[in-house]
Amino acid sequence: MLLNVSSLSLYLADIFLLLDNVSCPIVVLNGTYHTEAAAKSFSKHFNNYNIYSQEGTNSFGGVLIAVHRSIPVQQVDVFMKVPNIIALDIGSSHDKFQLATCYSPPNEKLPIALFNQIMKRNKNTILLGDLNAKHQSWSRSNENQKGHVLFDWLLTKSMTVVNKYVATSTRSNATIDLILAPAQMTGIKTSFSVLPSMGSDHLPVIWIPDIKLVKKDCQYPIKRTYWQLFEMVNLNLVESKNVESKNVERKNIENKNIERK
Repeated sequence: MLLNVSSLSLYLADIFLLLDNVSCPIVVLNGTYHTEAAAKSFSKHFNNYNIYSQEGTNSFGGVLIAVHRSIPVQQVDVFMKVPNIIALDIGSSHDKFQLATCYSPPNEKLPIALFNQIMKRNKNTILLGDLNAKHQSWSRSNENQKGHVLFDWLLTKSMTVVNKYVATSTRSNATIDLILAPAQMTGIKTSFSVLPSMGSDHLPVIWIPDIKLVKKDCQYPIKRTYWQLFEMVNLNLVESKNVESKNVERKNIENKNIERK
C-alpha cells in the first residue's frame, strides 16, 4: 500500500483502523512529518512488521516503509542517510527485488540522479511515492515541469506507471502518488485499487504485483472486521478484467452455498 498520510501523528488512529482491516504485507507512507513518538507508536502497534523510516527536507516530508516479518528484507546502506528516501532489498537471492520510496516536495526538483543510482544498483526495482509529478500519460490534470522530467526519464527505462488515470488526491483529479515498476511486474495478473480517504488529502493505493516471494509462516494482526469499510473498499476497486472475472466466479460460488443453506 502507498499513501501520503499528511502527518502520521495526526492520522495514527485512522492508519491503525485501515491497516487492521486491509492486510498489506508492505506499507509505504509518505508525508509522515517524521515524529519519533508517532513512529514508535506505529512500530508498537504493528510489532510483526520491520519498520524503516527517514526524515524529510522540510516539516511536510518524511517516509516510512513497513515490511511484514515473514518477508526477507534488508535496508540498502548507501541510501540510509538521504532525506525522503528509503531503499530496501526484498526477498531472497532467487526472487530479490529492490523497493524504493521517495517523497518529492512540490517546490523541489525530482532527484533524477538519485533515481539513476537506485536503478543502476538493481534494474529489478519498484519505485513509488508522492512525486508531485503530473503528466497526461498518467494523470487527468494539468501537467507540470516535474511531470515532463519524469516522463522523459521513464522513456530511458523499462519502467511503467502502474496506477494511471486514477486520482490519488482528494483536492483534484491528479495522480501524484505513483507506483513505477518494470514491465515484468505489471502483467495481466496484477491489480490495483484506490481506497476511500482515511482523513488525509491523499487516497491509499493498493497494488498486487505479479511477484511470488518465499515467506515464513506468520499471521497478520487482524483484530476485527469493519464491514462498512470493507464494502467501501470493494466499491472502489479498480482491477484488471482477469481479476474481475475471478471475482464474479467466486461470487457465484458463494451464492450457491447460500442457496444450499
